[in-house]
This record gives sequence, structure tokens and C-alpha cells, in this order.
Amino acid sequence: METSFTQPEAGAEPIPGYSLADRLGRGGYGEVWRAYAPGGFQVALKFVSLAGVAGAVELRALDVIREIRHPNLLVTFAAWQVEGWLIIGMELADKTLMQRFAGSEGRGSARNPTRRVARLFSRGRARH
Repeated sequence: METSFTQPEAGAEPIPGYSLADRLGRGGYGEVWRAYAPGGFQVALKFVSLAGVAGAVELRALDVIREIRHPNLLVTFAAWQVEGWLIIGMELADKTLMQRFAGSEGRGSARNPTRRVARLFSRGRARH
């Protein structure tokens, strides 16, 4: 039985075997949903409309992301184009960046996450 996918919503199966559970967030380029993959694994699926500029930007970004491997970045494992959507399959994070900063209270920089990120990136550059 063929099903037509029109938009992300809980219970939808945009990719055979991938079932959407709940929306995790929305940004300028699209939405990210928690999904269940074949075997019951939880993953993140990012939905970007191909109708606007965002879709073209994300398609170009995928060319770069495919080549990047770093222990502090989530793995992007697949990308599909379905019914006018670019759907990007990614590893599911256990917390957002802001949740991690909120949990770092007492370590000096939970109140200023931008400064903390800048310090972390500068340390990373020194190592490479």
C-alpha cells in the first residue's frame, strides 16, 4: 500500500520504516523530529522544504557535512528528498546545547554560553 507524505506530524512515516514521534524544535531552516528507525532505534529527522532558499542551502551543506568526522558533532547518516521535502537523518542528541549549559552551573559560564562556546572552539583549534 502506497502512502503519500505531505508534512511532518506525529505518527507519520515519511521514509519507509521511520515513524515520527514528536517535534523537538523548529528553526529558520526547518523542523527536527524524534523518530523511530527500523529496529526501534531513536533518531532525529530534520525536515527542510525544498520550495524555498533553505532547501538549496541545506543541499549544499550536505556536501560539506558528508566529509566531516568529529567526536563532538552528531552523525548525519542519510538524506532523502520526498514530496518536496529534504529529510536529513541524524543521530539523536540527549540534550540541547542550552540544556548542557544550564547543567554546567558552578563551572563558571552557564550564564554566558556564547563566551563558553568561543572558549571551547579556541581550545579545539589549538589541538588541531
